Amino acid sequence: MLPSNCNRCARCCYLRVKISLLEYLMIRLRGYKNFMEKNAQNQRCIIQDTNNKCFFLEGNNCRIYSIRPKMCREYPGLDPCSRNP
Repeated sequence: MLPSNCNRCARCCYLRVKISLLEYLMIRLRGYKNFMEKNAQNQRCIIQDTNNKCFFLEGNNCRIYSIRPKMCREYPGLDPCSRNP
């Protein structure tokens, strides 16, 4: 179920999303591989393409919506995971 304020614009899917170890493991259990990289601060982040699109964004839909990371669930309340210090 989408939050009531979600208009499926996918704007939140162009942020640098930091994930916890638990979130990483939950996504791996769904069968996804090679979706994570570490940033300059050695934090786990979901890979983005050259247009900053999230690895899991397909059209305007999230392939892992039911288990999306906390940062995605709380958008726009949290800052994105920065690549630079």
